[in-house]
Amino acid sequence: LTPDPKVAEALRELRGMGLKLVVMTNAPRAYGLRCLEMLEIAEFFEPELIFGVDDLLPVCKPEKEAFELVFERAKTVPERAVMFEDSMKNIRAAKKLGMKTVLLMAEEPEQYGNSLKWLKEFSTANPSNVPNPLDPAVDVGMKTMRELKRRIPSLWEAKWDPNSMTSLPVNLTTD
Repeated sequence: LTPDPKVAEALRELRGMGLKLVVMTNAPRAYGLRCLEMLEIAEFFEPELIFGVDDLLPVCKPEKEAFELVFERAKTVPERAVMFEDSMKNIRAAKKLGMKTVLLMAEEPEQYGNSLKWLKEFSTANPSNVPNPLDPAVDVGMKTMRELKRRIPSLWEAKWDPNSMTSLPVNLTTD
């Protein structure tokens, strides 16, 4: 894990605007905290808003009850939340609850010639969890959190404006 000053700057600005930044991970809380520290962004998250699997058991993502527990403790509602996630099953669960969703793409479609071929190749192992920016549950697709301010500038206005977003450019063909 490598710290990124651009990500830290974006989180600092968002937190400074009064947005609640919440971490929800299916890893143990101690591991999540260690990752935040290694990324040098732990300071942007209130300790009571960092949820590891051990804070949520007997449920975890993508179960509705896990999200509801986080909403309750964070004193918010799904309609006012944005989920940044790399797992399609968690993206779909978040969208079903009414959250806005941002898919963080581990695999870059550009390496597959911007075609549907990349989706087909990755879908053999676990078709329901292949990162797919075209899935209706995905509001925005990004390669990294580094793109946050450029891709979702409306967050800096404390709103979610789909007309101001620039999603992952995907020029799909069927060849």
